[in-house]
Amino acid sequence: MTKETGDRIRQLRHDRGLTIEELAHRAGLSRRRMIDIDNGKYIGRAATIMRIAAALNTTVAYLLGETEDRIKMTATDTANIDSGRPMRRV
Repeated sequence: MTKETGDRIRQLRHDRGLTIEELAHRAGLSRRRMIDIDNGKYIGRAATIMRIAAALNTTVAYLLGETEDRIKMTATDTANIDSGRPMRRV
């Protein structure tokens, strides 16, 4: 992840009224790891960014700066994350 990804995560977190601790809990990450991601200091694995996107109800593409659209994830995408299957492209 880049600084831009961390900025997008932080902005969405603020927009959703979530603390770092709440987002970390929702994404299944430690508080310390979430702080590093939020500050753009840690490059997470694909599964990590997928869990963060699901917790923020957005897309991986938005978090990675591939789109400006903050489209919510579908129930199918969320189920795929939970099962470990890859997300489908929309």
